[in-house]
Amino acid sequence: MLYDAGYSGYDCSRRDCPKGDDPLTSSQNNDVQLLECHADIGTFTLTYGRQTTLPISVDASVSQVMDAINALSSVNGVAVSWTSGIDRVCVSSGNLIQVTFLQNFGDLPLLIPDGKHLGQTSGVETPIITSMKVVTGNKESDVCSMQGTCDEDKGVCDCLDEWATSDGYGNAGTRGDCGYRQSGTTSSCPGEPACLGRGICSGPPEYRCECESGRNGPDCALINCPLGNSWYSFPNGDNKAHGLAECSDMGLCDRSSGQCDCAEGFVGSACQYMTCPLDCNDHGECVSMSTLAQKNKVNGVLTPFTYGSDPNDPQTWDAHQIFGCVCAEGYEGHDCSQRTCPHGDDPHTQHQRNEVQQLSCSDSDDTGSFELTFRDHT
Repeated sequence: MLYDAGYSGYDCSRRDCPKGDDPLTSSQNNDVQLLECHADIGTFTLTYGRQTTLPISVDASVSQVMDAINALSSVNGVAVSWTSGIDRVCVSSGNLIQVTFLQNFGDLPLLIPDGKHLGQTSGVETPIITSMKVVTGNKESDVCSMQGTCDEDKGVCDCLDEWATSDGYGNAGTRGDCGYRQSGTTSSCPGEPACLGRGICSGPPEYRCECESGRNGPDCALINCPLGNSWYSFPNGDNKAHGLAECSDMGLCDRSSGQCDCAEGFVGSACQYMTCPLDCNDHGECVSMSTLAQKNKVNGVLTPFTYGSDPNDPQTWDAHQIFGCVCAEGYEGHDCSQRTCPHGDDPHTQHQRNEVQQLSCSDSDDTGSFELTFRDHT
């Protein structure tokens, strides 16, 4: 599932809440990046968070470059400056452009420059634009600044007492987070008792709750939901996916109870099982992929195939999660709702034969008996 910005959940029904810096931490930095541009004609673009600027001319001013970056929906505000005395973003000998992220917090990905449309009138020097990190941002980017909880139905932070929306720097603002303390000072962890008795208080100056396993939130009031292999999520490496996720990414977590509300057709404490449709209409058996392999037949004979016999094989991660119908004789279809019609020879084909098999039996004392098995019937 690819979400629109600001939405999450298997059905995109959950709203994301604003993130912000925890105002109780100190001595932290904004992320600062450096562009270097060698060119005197043409344009370039910058990409951040899958968003790309309009073409920026080599003779663009500081304000024009800043406006182009700030126009990206993935950027919440930057400041731009460059070498004193230069009045354009790119020059033949090179210009160093500093970009400071003012409202995107944490260790941020690099701006990606594209300079394929840059040029040098001299024809000798190579036009190029590069980017590098000069200061790694280390401010938090916590949901509701870790001073409130998220109402995922509305995408609004429910701030703890005395906390309200900030400007990202501990002052009143419009970010929608909970990073501004309206009055007083912080001298204890949230909750009564501290961390609601479900965690350990870190003490000054952060006063953060280190919640016990299964709990989260600024005061440890929220309950985590069970984890299962994700049914659908972004890969986390080459040919690697289906890592653990709450409700297996196929349900919504009720954080007041720690229970998953599963999507239709999925069951289990972590929504980890795909159920059979209509319980096979009472005309079949609902089994896992692993069990299905043991019931597989070719020409009426059971095969030696297995599926999921090695629990550490990532290719068969779904062996005990996907269930399907094995229909009773006379029924077929994914839900065993269809009746099987009689099979027979096509009368319009010619020169065909019945199969003839020969048995050979010998016995030294002419006593005893034997059995015959055909298509697993004896």
